[in-house]
Amino acid sequence: LVRLLPAWLWPTFTSDAGFHLLMRREIRNNGFRIPRKLAPCVFDEQVTYPWLYHQLIALLPEAWLRRVPALPSAIIDGCHAALAYWGGSWLATVLGFPEMAAKAGIWSAVLFGLNPALLAHGMGPRAYEVTPRPLGELFFSMVLLSAVRAAFGGGWGWWLTAALAGGLLLLSSKFAAQVLVFL
Repeated sequence: LVRLLPAWLWPTFTSDAGFHLLMRREIRNNGFRIPRKLAPCVFDEQVTYPWLYHQLIALLPEAWLRRVPALPSAIIDGCHAALAYWGGSWLATVLGFPEMAAKAGIWSAVLFGLNPALLAHGMGPRAYEVTPRPLGELFFSMVLLSAVRAAFGGGWGWWLTAALAGGLLLLSSKFAAQVLVFL
């Protein structure tokens, strides 16, 4: 809710929002399939941008996105806060403080949710209005947490989860893909 209030009061669109909304509209118009070409694009009609984020926001009504452009990012960041809770709880247990697991999880989620970058309105390179970056960041965190869990004896299922999250990351955000590849 704290994240949505500024977006509700002052809806703004960053420079990339137009492309992301166009891609969303073309996916909807194409029966929720990824189009081979984006005819409205003047210079490059080929669709080479990762499409998963656009496929997901195509499920939301356009009126919602126009009124509250940060809605998809806020939903994704809510999922990310839940992941932070799980990571904090698990880490407390692994470090030998199982009685503190719930508190560690809550603090992890709260600190993540109160990150100044998340609360800012249209600020910096991660301006949160209609952008796939939060989804890429969520998948990146899933890759890291799953790989750490697997490395600490979590079993092959956690390696599989890390690989799946990495694959979804590559389908969702160019910036997150670059971070993952160059990490």
